[in-house]
Amino acid sequence: MTTNPKYTPPPLLKPTPLRSGDTIAVISPAGPPDKKRFQAGLRELRRWGYEVATGKCADHKHAYFSGNDDERLEDLIWAFSDPSIKAIICSRGGYGSGRLLSRIPYDLVTANPKFFVGFSDVTALSWAIFAKTGLITFSGPTIGEIGDGLPEIALRTFQALIGPREPPDPLWNESLQPLKPGSAAGPLFPGCLSMIVTLLGTPYMPDLNGAILLIEDVGEKPYRIDRMLTHLKNAGILEQISALLVG
Repeated sequence: MTTNPKYTPPPLLKPTPLRSGDTIAVISPAGPPDKKRFQAGLRELRRWGYEVATGKCADHKHAYFSGNDDERLEDLIWAFSDPSIKAIICSRGGYGSGRLLSRIPYDLVTANPKFFVGFSDVTALSWAIFAKTGLITFSGPTIGEIGDGLPEIALRTFQALIGPREPPDPLWNESLQPLKPGSAAGPLFPGCLSMIVTLLGTPYMPDLNGAILLIEDVGEKPYRIDRMLTHLKNAGILEQISALLVG
């Protein structure tokens, strides 16, 4: 069983590693950020040696969004179309990314591949962009987490991913015990569980055949987690993947 029998994955696109002095765009495609954490994150990016540009509604608030749909979409299009911008980091998750999926000019993204980083609600954008363009996106810290100060291993891993740095040792904690021992190999698909289930049955769901699925979520009651995992099972996703990781 496949997620979408008519879906043919596009060729992979890899963004170019960042260099010192490159410009990173910060946008808020979903909820409004905490202003103190937002500013702290911008300062940290500059301390790392990057220039920073922010979207028009990046630190605004409009109901439970950072801006209306048109404003948030405009910031996303600006970040991908501006040739001086080499990477895009989202300020936070929240809610609202899914409202933009049908309006994104994916040809523009294909023509301008660059780092796109976020998690939580931004999973909808990351997975849709990959499904439509083949651009490898990154489940990584938002500006809020960067502003809070990343743990050393997370900092070194993230900086190695976006720039020409040596990657740290493989991540593993010996205290972790697998529920089902074994080995697996495949493309890694990290994402927020509640967002993944909303993509099922849409043209924005990537093909997960043979993939390693890494799920994360926060604030969900056990019965809701059970419901979403059951939905993945009933949709055939758990039969397609080669491994399931929980973070």
